[in-house]
Amino acid sequence: MRAQRSQPANAHRMLLAEDDAEMRDMLVSILAIEGFHVASCCDGVELVDRLNGLFNPDPEERDHWDIIVSDIRMPRIDALAVLSAMRDYVGFPPVCLITAFGDPSVHQQARRLGAAAVLDKPFTLREFCQTIDNILNASNTTPLHRTL
Repeated sequence: MRAQRSQPANAHRMLLAEDDAEMRDMLVSILAIEGFHVASCCDGVELVDRLNGLFNPDPEERDHWDIIVSDIRMPRIDALAVLSAMRDYVGFPPVCLITAFGDPSVHQQARRLGAAAVLDKPFTLREFCQTIDNILNASNTTPLHRTL
């Protein structure tokens, strides 16, 4: 990713969920420098509330996210439960999960639920940005709708 000081009109839109305030603030700052428009959530319930905006029947009011980045273990609802509930929607944005508790079974479960990537904390900012770039470059945009 290249560093940018301002967010262009076509900046990628990211929804970030992280319960650790320092980590969340640091990632929001770095991503803004990288040119992202970032909205952040402090727990799984707030993440679900923000994701509900994807399904607004009024297209003018519907939220759009190019990527979702979420800590796995968060208060009230964890990211794996959110991913499990949302994975059947075609066009759901790609998801990158981050965790301090990343054993192979967690990685396996996240991949099975459709996560595009799982990063173990601590990670370098370079590794994080490269992962986000790879996901965005590999994703394709399709209209959001429930698969039958």
